[in-house]
Amino acid sequence: MVNFLEIEEPINETRIRELESKLNLNFPTSYRNHLLKFNGGRCKPNVFNFEEEGKKEKSFIDWFLAVHDGEYDNLEDYFNTYKIEEKRMPDAVFPIAHDPGGNLICMDSNDGSIHFWDHEKEVDYNQSDDSDRTNLYFVARNLNDFMSSLE
Repeated sequence: MVNFLEIEEPINETRIRELESKLNLNFPTSYRNHLLKFNGGRCKPNVFNFEEEGKKEKSFIDWFLAVHDGEYDNLEDYFNTYKIEEKRMPDAVFPIAHDPGGNLICMDSNDGSIHFWDHEKEVDYNQSDDSDRTNLYFVARNLNDFMSSLE
């Protein structure tokens, strides 16, 4: 079971719909429910596995992003930085958490799958199309599977 600490103030469906409208994005139901229940914070356990170029790798979640007006770990700020100011990930992919090294844990809004975004192998999506996912590594089919896999 995953426990959350240091979460932000609870939010409601109205706030989520406002953010979705502002970001021009529809959150998968699992992520919407997650935000309603936890809204950011640290989790324990927090280690996850992924495969990079045929090699098993590990990372860990430092913070889940939250819907709040604060300066740190703000979902809207991360979205603006990685999706609006600079097109640093495919259109359907958006950040939901980060590790301590500047990498992101992302969700694909098309199918709810979870991916590890490696900042050291970044793709410029102003020059590449959305099919280039060379710095995204599959982690889990959905948020529930991801949470269940944490160790």
